[in-house]
Amino acid sequence: MDDRNNQLDALFVAYRDACPDPEPSASFMPALWQRIEGRRSTFGLRRLTRGFLATAIALCAMMSAVLVLPDNSSSTANESYLELLSESHTTSDEATLAGWTQAEMSENLH
Repeated sequence: MDDRNNQLDALFVAYRDACPDPEPSASFMPALWQRIEGRRSTFGLRRLTRGFLATAIALCAMMSAVLVLPDNSSSTANESYLELLSESHTTSDEATLAGWTQAEMSENLH
């Protein structure tokens, strides 16, 4: 265990020697801000992407709401299947399905 601590200490010393502390100078802060501003140029693309994504999500939510909410203006939405089926078949359609002619049907009704 003591050998590992010595190896770790040697690694830290080698790292400290490889990466010396920067000397503070008059141009230290302007150079730092220049590097920060250089990285911010990619933030514009990120901001644009996030705005596009938010717009797409809002658009999908609105379209989903339109599709999910019932349309009350439709009269067929309130009728049952049997009511629609009975309205669609007239007496002449029923007579034709039964194999009767118009003359036979009028005789049977009177």
